[in-house]
Amino acid sequence: MVALARALRDDEAIGAYFALNGSEDAAVAIRRAGFPVTMLRANCDLEAVIDAHGPDILLLDGREGPDRATLKNSSAALPSPP
Repeated sequence: MVALARALRDDEAIGAYFALNGSEDAAVAIRRAGFPVTMLRANCDLEAVIDAHGPDILLLDGREGPDRATLKNSSAALPSPP
């Protein structure tokens, strides 16, 4: 995801903000690469992060959550692609 964030930033002038559901070790590597990170809690406060930062695009690596149902029921959810 860091490589994608770099490409978006460097090639397309799109900033990246990471909301991480993972280990603090991963957050350290992301910060070292120059990107801000918020650690998500067990109760999945992704919606609060979206509301606070208002991203133009949301990219998810969903291996560890949130699941599709959580996102679908979120008030911050975007329409599904066609």
